[in-house]
Amino acid sequence: MIRARIRKYLRLLEYFFYLGRIDRTVTPHSVQNVGVLVAINPQSNKFKNWHDGFTEAIKRLKADFKVTLIFFQEQDSSKLLKELNEHDFIIVKSAWRTSMDYFLRKNSKQINPYLGLMISASNHRPKEDEQVFYDVVWFETEWYRKRSVRHSKAFHAFGIDREVMIPTPENTHKTYDYIVVGAPRTYKRLGKLLAKNGNRLLIGDLKNRDRKSEGLLTKLRSDGVIVEDFQGYEKLASKYHVSRICYVPCKVHGGGERSLLEARSCGLAVEIEEDNPKLQELLTSPIWDADYYSAQLKKGIESVKK
Repeated sequence: MIRARIRKYLRLLEYFFYLGRIDRTVTPHSVQNVGVLVAINPQSNKFKNWHDGFTEAIKRLKADFKVTLIFFQEQDSSKLLKELNEHDFIIVKSAWRTSMDYFLRKNSKQINPYLGLMISASNHRPKEDEQVFYDVVWFETEWYRKRSVRHSKAFHAFGIDREVMIPTPENTHKTYDYIVVGAPRTYKRLGKLLAKNGNRLLIGDLKNRDRKSEGLLTKLRSDGVIVEDFQGYEKLASKYHVSRICYVPCKVHGGGERSLLEARSCGLAVEIEEDNPKLQELLTSPIWDADYYSAQLKKGIESVKK
């Protein structure tokens, strides 16, 4: 535990050192080859079943660009840098102050393509000089834009695959009163599910749980909650269809955006906690689809020409 904290603080110090590298200059060039940098194990079950609004948006980008997935493996930095530099633009699916962000800043002088950050977390409020390291940023909610985004080329980009997350067919038998979708991690506040009555279902990437959640899973199961591992998109949609309410108890920095829109698309009622203004916004927002998501990514990519 102590060693982990020391590593964390050392990395944070290193990060602030590399914040000084905001003078990254890119020689203007056209964009034909787009790389999508992701932090996911290509051998994992999650990757094999990875299907959501983002993956569908990337597929649609292929109508305008040659698009390639790049897997973030920091231990082989020379190979990764070579792969990055084979592209004209890199969509970085990550967030501020992550391992991926550290790596790009640390090696900024060796990176030639434009960089665009698809912000996938909301727990940091970076200063403007921290943000301009990227040529483009994309955000998921208006709440986050107002709170944190200070970039001249910032675009909303979010959505789900509504071709799969379709309205629940009429007369579908409801098996569950509550469904919760999300990895068992502390910021998901899954313990609040214990206060809900009725048949309850939790679906999440169980391998991605944190240490504090291990005992909680046992407690949930003992209380009658059905706990299932990460599963494919079509199967997930079928689980929404047999549920009455989607409960999203996350902290404001605990995600939940995607499952909320998926549930709304399937016609479920949605419950959130009162202390989460970010999710409050999504209760009444448009239910954006993969076409919109892709168009917004494209808008950001093309903005570097201007």
